[in-house]
Amino acid sequence: MAAAKPTTEIDLSGIGFERLQHIGRGQYATAHLVKETASGSTYVAKCVSMTALNEHDQDLAHQEVFLLETLSHPYIVAYRASFLVEEVLVIVMEYCDAGDLRKFIKEKAKAKEHILEAQVMTWFVQLCLALQCPSRRLGTCFPPMLTRCNALA
Repeated sequence: MAAAKPTTEIDLSGIGFERLQHIGRGQYATAHLVKETASGSTYVAKCVSMTALNEHDQDLAHQEVFLLETLSHPYIVAYRASFLVEEVLVIVMEYCDAGDLRKFIKEKAKAKEHILEAQVMTWFVQLCLALQCPSRRLGTCFPPMLTRCNALA
């Protein structure tokens, strides 16, 4: 990856979104809670600094957009739109207001609480079903254990 600092603070009003709050930051991207001005719906805008990425990583960023556009499954975050604004790739996705699994697990660990086995198994099945989706749609083949979830048998 390139050493440049990401420039991801852009005005989204020109593409029909109002920034509500900053919700995350990675090495080359930021995530913002946004509201679509036309509908009032809330989404997450992932803003990726393309100038901070080398050519290979830029290709991977575009591949992420392609995969999100292609996939439609209840256990995969839904794609809404993408734009290139001032050398920043903006990927607008469904907002998961309950947070992510990583955050949930960290909060449970900090509180020294256990996660019920039934909950873990539910998540495992959902993960298997989500992995099955791209293998059918894109013609790829994941290991049978992941596509059929036969590990539960």
